Amino acid sequence: ESRILDQIVESQTFDSKVDEEVENARPFLINVRAKLLEGLRPDDACEKARELLGHMTKGSQTRQMFSNNAALYGYTQQKFLGRALLIYKSLRKIALVMEQGESNSVDLTSLSRIYNNIYRIDRVC
Repeated sequence: ESRILDQIVESQTFDSKVDEEVENARPFLINVRAKLLEGLRPDDACEKARELLGHMTKGSQTRQMFSNNAALYGYTQQKFLGRALLIYKSLRKIALVMEQGESNSVDLTSLSRIYNNIYRIDRVC
């Protein structure tokens, strides 16, 4: 099933339509990020985020590193919008394939199951 997702996300069939929608979603996602970070302004957030990201790049992060509010604030400030836009773009491409109702290279039953499972996720941690 992950191959199905890879095929769709890497496909360029809906790129122009999805890119336009992604730009329309950007202000909404910026607002979501602002609400997530509301009331938080740690002074050392950038430095702590760089430290956390450095560890994440090497795979040397620990559970304790994720309890540092300054690091999480800085990480969210730096990464949230780009990651949210990637997720939005991927899910929108999947939806367009499903709306089209036909595909030569994709099993729509599996795709529908994946899509529905993703939408049932209510939290990630």
